[in-house]
Amino acid sequence: MKNTLKLFTALVLTLIFLNGCKKESPAVPDAIDPIITLRISGGGINKTFTSEETLPAGQFNFAPETKYNFTITMSDTGGLRLLRFRLSKGGVLNLVVTAVPTCVDYSNTVDTGFAYTETNENNPYKSYLITGEFNTPFSQGDDFPVNFTLEGRDFTPNRTNLYISGSVNSNPPGGYGWVVI
Repeated sequence: MKNTLKLFTALVLTLIFLNGCKKESPAVPDAIDPIITLRISGGGINKTFTSEETLPAGQFNFAPETKYNFTITMSDTGGLRLLRFRLSKGGVLNLVVTAVPTCVDYSNTVDTGFAYTETNENNPYKSYLITGEFNTPFSQGDDFPVNFTLEGRDFTPNRTNLYISGSVNSNPPGGYGWVVI
């Protein structure tokens, strides 16, 4: 019964956030940067990155022939003006975005998965949720890039960026997951 309740709650929350969460009033200027969170899981690795933390220099090493899931959230209580998400796909096969708000323009080309939206201050969103999955290719000594680039802006000059550099390799120095360089 508990598992059914947890599943139902997760489903309801997911449905609420599929279109993003609209702000019920116009944007409110503030001095707080938008917050971006990126969660990557797969191959026994679960790592969450947030724009509020200072990351040491590093990269995410992806295992070859592995399925990965990602979740991106972006929020700003005063209202979000811009969301930009880009995934370079040198080391990505079968990218599927499983949830993207209807207000977001999304394209999936050979080289890049890309999402973008810009709202006006009279009808802003206060949060967005994007989820997806991809597989990594076979790698025998070759490096294939997988880079996440995220940007969020509100209606004042507050801007947040999150960039996660990654690579698919069969034998990366430091192992798989986030590796400090």
